[in-house]
Amino acid sequence: MAAETHGAGKEEFLAYVGPLAGELARLARAHHLPTLAYLLDMVRLEAKGQASVHPLKPGAPAPRQDLGSAVGLTADAPARR
Repeated sequence: MAAETHGAGKEEFLAYVGPLAGELARLARAHHLPTLAYLLDMVRLEAKGQASVHPLKPGAPAPRQDLGSAVGLTADAPARR
C-alpha cells in the first residue's frame, strides 16, 4: 500500500518532521521521559541531516510550527503515570 503524501514532497516532509520531533522531544523531557526524548532528538537530527541533502525549493510554504500547543500538548500539561 502506498503512503499518502497529501501533495508534499520529501523536502516539505523533512521541514515538517524535524521541528515536530523537536517539539515532541521537549514535551517528553518536560514529562521526565528521557529515552523517548533522546529517540525524538535522533529523529530531529536525521530530518535535519536529510534536509541538508534535500533542501526546500525557493518559494515553498513554511512548515507548520508548534504543533504541540495546537493540539493542547504543552510542557505545562500534567504527566500521565
